[in-house]
Amino acid sequence: MKTCIRCGKSFFGRRRIRLKDSEICGKCFRELGFDRSYDKLSDIYDYADIRDGIDAYSERRWRQDVTDAVASSVSVTMTGAQERDLICTEEEREIFEAIRSVLAGRGADLSPLRLVRVSDNYLTIKYGGWDLARIKYTIGAKWIQFPVLETSTERHYIESPDDAYLYADLLENSLAHIEKYD
Repeated sequence: MKTCIRCGKSFFGRRRIRLKDSEICGKCFRELGFDRSYDKLSDIYDYADIRDGIDAYSERRWRQDVTDAVASSVSVTMTGAQERDLICTEEEREIFEAIRSVLAGRGADLSPLRLVRVSDNYLTIKYGGWDLARIKYTIGAKWIQFPVLETSTERHYIESPDDAYLYADLLENSLAHIEKYD
């Protein structure tokens, strides 16, 4: 190939970067967001995958990885008209298991406990009809919220799923509130 797949200009006097299925000039490759560290690895990318830039490519790959992980490891039966498909990260699943562990240690009945999605923005851990906790653990946001006791703007930011254990007291107080008014 004698011309760049993106701009159509000749490679004469231009840097040529080899992709899996074609070649692109260095200027176009940089405009897509790829710095020099990608030059030697460029042959692993198809042009169709990167034509929208590295950010779009990374976002598509991340979403596909999460979808694949969820599909291979989680089976959930959804009930109720308001709930949506449960798509969650592995870390969100670990937070749910940590909360389950705290409640089991307290001797709570775990049968009404379930992980559901009623919002696009977070997952909800329901205890019966109550929202016991809301969680989000993605690349951009990592937090836990206890809506029974706190306002919707109060969030507890976490570093890892194990940080859920740090909020065992809030979790137990939320459960006590639910049991008192249920």
